[in-house]
Amino acid sequence: MSLKNKSLLFPVVLITAVIFITTICFAQSPAPSPYPTATKKPTASPAVSPKPTTSPAVSPKPTVSPKPVVSPKPTGTTASAAKDIVLGKITAVMGNSFLVAAKDGSSKNFNITASTRFLKPVSITESQLKEKDKLVIIGKEETNGAVTALLIRVISPNMPEDLFSMDKNTDSGKFIKGTVTKAAPLTIKDSDGKERAVKTTKVTRIRKAGFGSQADLKAEENVVVKTVSETSSDAKVIIIFEKR
Repeated sequence: MSLKNKSLLFPVVLITAVIFITTICFAQSPAPSPYPTATKKPTASPAVSPKPTTSPAVSPKPTVSPKPVVSPKPTGTTASAAKDIVLGKITAVMGNSFLVAAKDGSSKNFNITASTRFLKPVSITESQLKEKDKLVIIGKEETNGAVTALLIRVISPNMPEDLFSMDKNTDSGKFIKGTVTKAAPLTIKDSDGKERAVKTTKVTRIRKAGFGSQADLKAEENVVVKTVSETSSDAKVIIIFEKR
């Protein structure tokens, strides 16, 4: 081969080599996708549950103990409860002592001492009654609350009201205790605080305690005896009632 032909062959070989290398490199490169590449979603972090809110501790309310029930005090002494008061009728008088047939069926002896007081009811008129007088009334109760009195006793300031409890055992009518609020027409406020009109008739007896003496003690007289104590036989107050 001539030198001229060799000089022409070299450029052809060089060009062929370049083409071959380019083809190989192109074949190894990845073909572009006709579709858009999907964007990879970021991995979500696991949800963290919020910590429960702790409510502030509420202190329990202190328990209030109920107030003790206080039994009401008795408002007065009844005939059955007053052991130092005896109601009955004189059966015998013996010097400084006397015997009484009590309402409970027993027979009791009492002594008269230097300090024994004697009281004896005296008759008065309705006009002699005045405001603030304390009364014991026995009578018929009307539907409107008024009372038609058969007997009215005035309780003197120095006399225990329960001495007249003898009248509570009567069958003559209703027993009412009260204080005069108006003298004319006669009106009282009873022990329950109720205002009552009091009517009198020709047969109504009105009595007020007067002073008596040992000479007034006679057989068959009705008496109320208040002793010095529940266990004593010495009479402190003796009220002599008229026979009925």
